[in-house]
Amino acid sequence: MKHARSKMAAVAAVAVLALSACSTTPEAGGGAENADEVLPLSISVFPNSVEVLMVSVAEDAGFFEANGLEVEQVPLTGGPALITSLLSGSVDIATSVVGIVWPVMKEGQEVTALTGNARGWFNLIGQPELSLGEQKGKGDLSQLENIEGLRVGVSALGSAQQIAIQVMLADAGLPMDWVTWVPVGGVATAVTAFKEKQVDLLSTIPPELELIGEGNFQMVVDMAYHGKFNVLLDYYGAKTSWVKENPEKAERFCTSIAEAHNFMVDPANEDAMLPILESTLGIDDEATLRNIYNAYVDVTFSPVITLDEWEQMDIWLENTDNAGFVPDFESSVSSTCQDIVLSIKGE
Repeated sequence: MKHARSKMAAVAAVAVLALSACSTTPEAGGGAENADEVLPLSISVFPNSVEVLMVSVAEDAGFFEANGLEVEQVPLTGGPALITSLLSGSVDIATSVVGIVWPVMKEGQEVTALTGNARGWFNLIGQPELSLGEQKGKGDLSQLENIEGLRVGVSALGSAQQIAIQVMLADAGLPMDWVTWVPVGGVATAVTAFKEKQVDLLSTIPPELELIGEGNFQMVVDMAYHGKFNVLLDYYGAKTSWVKENPEKAERFCTSIAEAHNFMVDPANEDAMLPILESTLGIDDEATLRNIYNAYVDVTFSPVITLDEWEQMDIWLENTDNAGFVPDFESSVSSTCQDIVLSIKGE
């Protein structure tokens, strides 16, 4: 199904703004030169979260359309489901979480990274009545000593949210079975699980904190500032065989994502981004949307994948049987797509 829009008129206005305000307009896109034929493309995404924002911008601001793509977004909850959809052939491109896709690549599955997506931004929060001690600052792990046996909500078992907490438990010298993992699904069901106290703690992604509301939780670890996580958490990937068979689709996708990123990180487009954030996240409070834009958009997303960052992404495999495994960069990252991205971004 196509990405839902809560205010069609507002989103239509955004498309007009995109054409006039963005330094790289849809007409100027590298993939638009041969876009007379509209090509179908399916992408599996994590719905109703900031995670999907670059795809939302490419859709709602008209970059996919201008580059000759008719995109179907397939909403799935959790990294394992996203990768399964890709490997089964259910979708063309998937949001590919490093801690999940690299292990299957180690087993012989061939997946090509097209563009980067998002860096780690999780926070670990707790019920306000829990006695966990005082947080000593961003990235402080001392409170983890006090969560033994508690129920921790994550989107799905084996998800990036769980992997991030496991990395921190190891850094704090604590075992992997220190807590009980509870799968709580996507944003809406995760928020409900926390509010109804089905879990003691929750690994959150935007906009879950905003939906839970200030005063209704305590910060246990501000994971976004735990230095290790300032690397790509995931990227948009496709089966290598599909990329070889569909080079035009892949190039049009990469063009659209790079143009969307240029648009979304330009401060001049903050107002134009608000209806896109509203339709993506399901939040209609302007102040909250502006806070999300300014807190996450510029620092979180990057379509660029460098060799240096690729090698650092093995953080997502720490303390697993696949620790230390890094797929070969040259054969695992599309140089064609990255050349397109770098050209559009002027790097």
